[in-house]
Amino acid sequence: MEDLEVSPAWLQGLHDLNSVIAATGQPLYGNLFYDDQQPDFADRPPNAHTRPKRDRFRAAVAGRTRMLEVGVNGGHSAYLALTSTPDLEFHGVDICEHAYVRPAMARLTQAFPGRVFFYGGDCRTVLPDLAARGLRFDAFHIDGAKHLYFTDVLNSARMIAGDEAVVVVDDTQLKSVAWVWRTCERYGLIETDPAFAPIPGSFHDQNKVGRMRPIPRWKWELLFRLHARVPPVASPAVAGLRQGVSAIRERVRA
Repeated sequence: MEDLEVSPAWLQGLHDLNSVIAATGQPLYGNLFYDDQQPDFADRPPNAHTRPKRDRFRAAVAGRTRMLEVGVNGGHSAYLALTSTPDLEFHGVDICEHAYVRPAMARLTQAFPGRVFFYGGDCRTVLPDLAARGLRFDAFHIDGAKHLYFTDVLNSARMIAGDEAVVVVDDTQLKSVAWVWRTCERYGLIETDPAFAPIPGSFHDQNKVGRMRPIPRWKWELLFRLHARVPPVASPAVAGLRQGVSAIRERVRA
């Protein structure tokens, strides 16, 4: 099987994307290809030390037909998905706080005609709007604002195509994100995919891959009221909420 990361055409496409980002003059923040704010990213191939995470992402989206990413940033995950899975349709959401987001997505839209759809705005508004419009996906990548991960997973649960979808949750090495993953497992929102073993602790950046299945409307509404607007950090307010949640946990699991 061809290794795309040494393909001249693939590297040229990456260079074209990087050039658009670099032209804005803003540092490139965290992504699957380069270090956070790496100064020489524009003319560089992807960093070797993040290759395992890229390969894991490729494997997760393989064979999928429509993907929703929350937090597209510079579009590197989108480029990875689009080039790895030729039939994939990509939909991305970003609040566009970085100047390069819109130009990067415009570049990908041009490079992959008919396969890229971008929605600029707050995910708390955009995702419910997409759900109301009837959009459905069989792959999700949760990589936006960390304090909104649980809300993003909940809103994604309303847009699952068919019986199940794959979900990749990024930055699970962070305590707040690890809490989100455990909570999603506890309430049956996500099941860890056994095909994707945990990334060794020696790697600074982690992610987890799981499966999502549709949940009843009543369960979605209950979980949203209980958790979605509460940041996943240790605080008296959250501790009190968790006590209330534990009292009805058996019903939620049903």
